[in-house]
Amino acid sequence: MKTPQMNIIPDKKKVPNEYVTDSKSKTREIDPRPEFQINADEFPDIKEWSVGKKYKLEIEVEMTGSRIGEYGDDKDKLTGTFKISGIMSDEDKDDAKAYMAPKAMMKKK
Repeated sequence: MKTPQMNIIPDKKKVPNEYVTDSKSKTREIDPRPEFQINADEFPDIKEWSVGKKYKLEIEVEMTGSRIGEYGDDKDKLTGTFKISGIMSDEDKDDAKAYMAPKAMMKKK
């Protein structure tokens, strides 16, 4: 098994600006980082968190699909689709209740 490694995703990427009709910039910046939403019923830790701050999470996901892009920037790139089945913050690693998963998946103390 490989040692876990953090894959850093840059928060800025230049892409062609296909809507430019004059001599302005031919590129625009986007934020390519994937996003997900979760509510406080599913993950109560967020009640005490602040927008703009970074937090470390451990998530368990199930891959539910994959595809190869056919057009534009995604052409010939593999994209995976996932469902989150478990989530835990660094603050709660010792608290199995914070882990949003079936009891059989919770770490034993």
